[in-house]
Amino acid sequence: MIASRTLRTPLLATAVAALLLTTGCASTPPTPETMQISPVGTVTWNGKPAIAFGAPQAGVSLHDPVTFGTLAHLAPTGQPVMSFEPPIDYPWPLQVGKTWSAQHTVTLYPSGNKVPLKIDGKVESWGDVTVPAGTFKAFKVVWTMNQ
Repeated sequence: MIASRTLRTPLLATAVAALLLTTGCASTPPTPETMQISPVGTVTWNGKPAIAFGAPQAGVSLHDPVTFGTLAHLAPTGQPVMSFEPPIDYPWPLQVGKTWSAQHTVTLYPSGNKVPLKIDGKVESWGDVTVPAGTFKAFKVVWTMNQ
């Protein structure tokens, strides 16, 4: 059975937040070459450095410090919940209309199972996004995941 849904995770929220620009009146969207981040903390995952984002009550997301691809998710206890090989990432540079497909293997630590994951993505648009902090320019990126 194939399940499909739009990815709505902290990765997407982090990516949208990282792509927000505070300059106004630009008629042409920018072409970001990489993720711009302010790391919360650096840890080790499988013997390599990783950037940790999260909250004690919600768990932590681990990211590659160079590409910011998602490596793994940890439970609030610090135990691994799942990891991704290769890391889940955006295909830089981002441009409106860009599409991509990526194959990953997800390791589900509670069961020990490894399952395939295909992600189809598209940069749909560039425009205003209003949040409690104000209105910002951002890309709308949509991901569909299939097992």
